[in-house]
Amino acid sequence: MTVLKFSVVIPTYNRSGALKRCLDSLVNQSYKNFEVIVCDDGSTDDTKYVVESYKDKLSLTYDYAENWGGPAKPRNRGIELAKGEWVCFLDSDDWWDDNKLEVISMHSDSNVSVFYHPLKIISAYAEPQIIKCRVVNNKDAKVDLLINLNTLPTSSVCVKKDLLNKMSGFSLRKDIIGLEDYDFWIQLAGEGAVFQRINNCLGYYFNGDSDNITHEDERQIQRFEKLYSPYYSLPSLNKVKSKIRASYHFHHGRILQDAKLSGSYRKHLLLAFLGGSGRVRLMALKRLIKF
Repeated sequence: MTVLKFSVVIPTYNRSGALKRCLDSLVNQSYKNFEVIVCDDGSTDDTKYVVESYKDKLSLTYDYAENWGGPAKPRNRGIELAKGEWVCFLDSDDWWDDNKLEVISMHSDSNVSVFYHPLKIISAYAEPQIIKCRVVNNKDAKVDLLINLNTLPTSSVCVKKDLLNKMSGFSLRKDIIGLEDYDFWIQLAGEGAVFQRINNCLGYYFNGDSDNITHEDERQIQRFEKLYSPYYSLPSLNKVKSKIRASYHFHHGRILQDAKLSGSYRKHLLLAFLGGSGRVRLMALKRLIKF
């Protein structure tokens, strides 16, 4: 009996049209040893019928639950149901290149526990861009992710199931909704995860929906504050506490600046520059100079 290599977990809510594109990209995968788990967070559209139309094309599980209001709970349900050696996360409005799983499979026998890669950004309002990914420093990946910002696009991430079995899943805290993926990568790092960037653009991130819960406004600033604040008082992180605070200030200033919100973005970017890691200092300086 062949051991199942990958489980692809897709949380979704009322995106049946986009879900077709997502599932088509899985039908077209050159590597075939995988299952697909669609976790429906209470959709009221025709999502169920769309999924059923793919049951002859994919090894597919459809799991429906009442609406929770975000991707964390359905992702956790997908992890529970997953039978593969690796769990790959894919949002229902994103999609992959045909060789995504084949490329990951070629690296999967290493001691790495988390793979990730760049994604192309597709927007209805702008030219395509790239979500670039830096290399996570595995000497202390938790600190690296806290002081150098998130670098793992969720729809690119594959995690060893053995490691996920040690975790309690994505946080169900509503005050960090939309950032629960970043929080989870930090938790994985704390459990000793070894991260590897695959420097190939193997998928697409869609940035065209008006209902995107990560839309950047004052609510997103508050979410970043709630995400970072528990780490300020941890004795093990005392030496980098100021750099973690600087990461928060960078996001605060960046969002104020990009969304043209009221408030002094310069103040927060200056605090990021004065207290941040080398990477955050450079990013803050570029913004201070540009505007």
